[in-house]
Amino acid sequence: MTKLALWDGELIPEEDLSISPFSATAAYGLNVFEGLRAYWRPEMSGHALAFAELHLQRLLESAKILGIQHPYGMRSLKEHLLALVKVAPPEDVVIRMTLMLVGSPGESWNTDVEANLAIRFFSSPSRLSERRQVSAMTSSWRRPGLSAIPMSVKSGANYLNSRYAFLQARSCGADMPLLLDDNSYVVEGAGANLVCRKDREIYFCPPELPVLRGITQDHIRSSAIACGNYSVLQRPMTLPELYICDEVLLVGTTAEVVSVVEIDGRRIGEHADASLSDFARQALREAVQSSNIVAGRTKDDV
Repeated sequence: MTKLALWDGELIPEEDLSISPFSATAAYGLNVFEGLRAYWRPEMSGHALAFAELHLQRLLESAKILGIQHPYGMRSLKEHLLALVKVAPPEDVVIRMTLMLVGSPGESWNTDVEANLAIRFFSSPSRLSERRQVSAMTSSWRRPGLSAIPMSVKSGANYLNSRYAFLQARSCGADMPLLLDDNSYVVEGAGANLVCRKDREIYFCPPELPVLRGITQDHIRSSAIACGNYSVLQRPMTLPELYICDEVLLVGTTAEVVSVVEIDGRRIGEHADASLSDFARQALREAVQSSNIVAGRTKDDV
């Protein structure tokens, strides 16, 4: 079966896509993107698209902040997204949507050429039924300050900072890095947001700090407020505070929910339960159950 991708509204075989290595998106990372999860629902014979409109809105906002010109609005982005999901296989997939500046080879970083839209999918089984655990270390690389670069923009170039931290963590034997800002507050992981629990209080990083506003994180936060069993706070957190938390989670679209059980060699919540992890995973499962279903291809489709 041919794997299709979408390029500027046209479904084509993914292997037929060709972008110059000298384009602005390849040379300078001039793009903005979103990753969405499409959960296969066999009982509905289709995919459940979780938080689709929120992801599309963030894509449009990232493009506006970075000054990327394009002809797309919410309606056209949604139409193109659904067109690709309908030809996705009957399994959990991640959808990657990218507005990228291709233009002519050799375009500079200051080009104002109109962006192209690329959408593809890849297999990524959901692990919401599992309690996943990782170790982490504090990276010596810091998140750039707000006066240097806005980390609220989901751009390929912004992820280089996370790559440096990730390579350092792996070289030191940890699974994941945690990043601090210039004021030594812990802000997020490499590509995932932080959610922490101490007793019955849950802490979220405020959006005023250099972080990507997490859609998964926001859903967990609103669910925790609605259930009424926790005090939900948004405030900066220091590293010593993280060391004595009962639970530290990394959450995101691709990561879903992961428990950090060790930070800098210190065990986290050694004698605590995993109530926040269980709550967060259940909140996401319920979101999937209530998501819109997109019918997939039939056995007769090419």
